[in-house]
Amino acid sequence: MKFQDGTLTAAVFGAATGGVRFGNTSGDGFADFPVAGVPYRGVMQVTQADGNNGLVKPGDSGSVLLLKTKVDRKPAYVVAGLIFAAIGQSTALACHFHRVRSKLKLSLPSDRILTDWRTSRSNSDWTV
Repeated sequence: MKFQDGTLTAAVFGAATGGVRFGNTSGDGFADFPVAGVPYRGVMQVTQADGNNGLVKPGDSGSVLLLKTKVDRKPAYVVAGLIFAAIGQSTALACHFHRVRSKLKLSLPSDRILTDWRTSRSNSDWTV
């Protein structure tokens, strides 16, 4: 899913960081990004939000990337991807979760798979 209007609030739940860290998406959610000379295409790029003490640390690969959005007009977090690479501790790259689910042939209850959710900045602008 392409992001409709740029920067969205993202949360990374990492084992090495020991909890949830917040960041912001960059671009439309389908970046082409080289890592150690290997081109990765169509990945999500997330950079740390101001004031964070790093978004990711070594050992956070496989961490869940959540996006703030709204589902049925109610604030919600959705699993959008899995972290697979980091550029320093301030930028993370994530595979789209629907691709991970397809490649690993994961079976999820159909009532837990959202097909109609929005990735607009206004839907990402809420607080708990």
